[in-house]
Order: sequence, then C-alpha cells, then structure tokens
Amino acid sequence: MKYPFWLKKTLAEAGLGNWIPAATNLFTFPNNILGSCSDRILQGDFESFANSQNFQNTPSPDYLDLSSDHIQGLGMPVHVLPRTLPTKDLSPQEGFSETQQAVSNYLDLEYGVSFNATKEVLITNGITHAIQTALETFVNPGENVLLPDPCTPTHEQLVRNHGANPIWITLRHEDGRLHFSETELKRQMRKSRISILSSPAIPTGGVFHEEDFLKIGTFALKNNCLLIWDNSLMGLQLDGNPFHPGNLNETRKLSLNAGSLSISHGISAANVGWLTGNENLIAPCKLLLKMRNTSTSVLSQQILVDAIQKAQTKEWYEFLHRLGENRKHNFQKLAGMGFDPFWPAGGPYIWIPIWRKEINSVHFCQELELNYKVLIKAGTSFGPSGAGYARVSFGVDEGRSIEALRRMELYLDNKPLTKTEQIRLAA
Repeated sequence: MKYPFWLKKTLAEAGLGNWIPAATNLFTFPNNILGSCSDRILQGDFESFANSQNFQNTPSPDYLDLSSDHIQGLGMPVHVLPRTLPTKDLSPQEGFSETQQAVSNYLDLEYGVSFNATKEVLITNGITHAIQTALETFVNPGENVLLPDPCTPTHEQLVRNHGANPIWITLRHEDGRLHFSETELKRQMRKSRISILSSPAIPTGGVFHEEDFLKIGTFALKNNCLLIWDNSLMGLQLDGNPFHPGNLNETRKLSLNAGSLSISHGISAANVGWLTGNENLIAPCKLLLKMRNTSTSVLSQQILVDAIQKAQTKEWYEFLHRLGENRKHNFQKLAGMGFDPFWPAGGPYIWIPIWRKEINSVHFCQELELNYKVLIKAGTSFGPSGAGYARVSFGVDEGRSIEALRRMELYLDNKPLTKTEQIRLAA
C-alpha cells in the first residue's frame, strides 16, 4: 500500500515513521529521522527504494546473465582515457561548451537533427538524471505523468519518487512496430502534464514510425502535454532508420530528448548523458541544475566525447552486425521453445510471453536462477501488463548466450543441470 504524502508527513511528525511502508528497510530509526526530513524526502516512494535493494549483482561468474540492462562482452570498449577536453577544475552546470558541441554534432551527423549547442543542449549525469531533471522542472507533485505499458521500471520509479502519479497508455507490438489507440492516447494526454516515451521501446524493442510521431506530437500540442523521449536505445535500432523527434515540428515544440551512449558504447560507468530540446524548455532545466549546484564530472564528459568520436568507426558497424546476428539466433531459439517472442526492431532485448507455456513468469525466472544459474528479468516490474512476460537480453557474447538458452531448454524439458554441465562456460 502506498501512503499519500499528507499521511506520511503526519506519521513522521508524530514520531510514527515505522508505520510508513518500507521505511524500516531504508532507515535504522525511521520514527526519529523522518520527522527531520524535508517534504521532498517524504514524497519519495519508499517501497520502490526498498525493492531496488533486492536486485543483486550476478552471484558468481558461472551465472549466465541475460537480465542485464547493458551490453556485456559485445560493446565498444574505451581503450584509453581520452584527452579531448581541456583540464578544468569545475564543470559549468550545463556542461563544457566542447561537450555540448560534440553532442550537437553527433545528433546532426547521426540523425540529421540540429540543436544549438549553447542554448539547446544540456549535459547531465546520465540519462536517468536527464529525465529526472525534466520531471522536476515541469511536473508538480500530485500531477499525472503518462507512461507506456510496458515500460522500463526506472520511469515509473522516477515519477513516483517525485510525488507524481503514473497513468498508462497501452502499446501493442506487431512485427517490431509499436501501435496505440488514438482514442486512448487523446484521453490520457488530456489528464497528463507530461508523457515519457521511448523508441526503440524498453523492454519490447518495438519502434514508432514517422506517422506515429506525427500523431503523438499533434495530440500533445492540442492537450498541452510535454513529451520526454528516452533515446537510450536509439543508436541500437537494427531495423530501418531511427527517427529523432527533433526532426518533426509537431514533436520538437514540446519535446525534451534524453540521450546517452551508456548502453550502445559501453560507457555506463561514466554516468553521462544529455538533454536536448527547444531553448525555452532547456532554459528552466538549466536553472534547476544551477539552483542545486549540480554538474557533470570532467572525466565523464571526456569519455563521452571520446565515445562520440568512435560512433562512426568500422568497429562500431562490426558490433552492430554481431548484435543483429545475436538477435536472429536468440529469437529463433526462443521461438523454437514455443514462447512466440516479440521481434525487436531495436535494442538488446527480447520480450517473451511466458504465459503461453502456462508457467508463472516469476516462478520461471526464479527456477532458472536457482537451479540453472541463468538470470533473466521477470516482466512484473515493467508495468501493469508485464505479469506473464519476461525480458531476455541478447546483448551478451555469443558463447554465454548460447549456453544460457540451452539451459532454458533443459528447464522446459524438466531435465536437471548436472554438475558437469554447471562448469560448461563459454567465453
């Protein structure tokens, strides 16, 4: 049960913080500490924070991890520390001008979209920070934020921790394309202050076509609903050419675009990304960061610029080819197991309907982990429709992926993993 803010505040001020759900999992003495915390802390979704502590890293190297959010063993490694920016002690809140210009040039070259480096590009501490900044700039606690169902759990957690209310728009996935009901989208946008969308989508890998962007932008303009686009998988679109919302007048006017190279170029540890959009939308976001005195590290910006320079190399295209071959092989194997998986037009994930095998998806994931040392993600955390589904990553090296799928077949055939097989690790 999620307590409303006024009830949490009343309990905290009365010294009854132990009654707030999940507070005891976050604070040693919640009844004392919470009474001294700001409203911003009390507005946070304690249950989401507590649940996030349950996600464990791979227990040991012999687990085959197909649950990761990032590319593993296939990515674009940063071989040496870059030396592309001048040394400065402190970075301005919007990022170095050199970093802003590099992002602007990259978006122009890769997607044909033009953003003024000084006025329309903001450097952030990763893509999550970019989306959080946009939410805190334009959404008040208690307002509605429209999310696609299914979607990454990070978006829902950001909305709830801001004190806003997530409402949902159902997305259908057919042959790699995303579809929505225009009637439902109009109705939900009327009730929403902002909408968070992505293409390719997380976790299904489906994409919007240009006409879909046009409809979304038109409905957003009519209902004064801002748009946040999570472009974290845009560089990994494998079918067709990715379409950037900044290339369409209807979407550009009300869109903030959060991007990074963390997944595609293996720089997740650098924790750096960007936020782009119309200068009238970017300016208040910059103001928020200045009010909080938040800036991105010098080294992270250097790594980002270095990764951008490698985005058009031969190594990059070879990586995309390997990823595409992995997708094809994993999809065929999962289809052969009878899962009827969703074809991903982009990203490193395949969405599979476990319910078609008349198996509980959470139990399926738990059994694979405990008895077969294979990790995949249950769909329950990806929105209201996620129950009965699971997400499998094909963004791992081919050997470990093949072995993990073999073990999934053992489970479906009700065959145990023998001790000899447990040490059969590829690459």
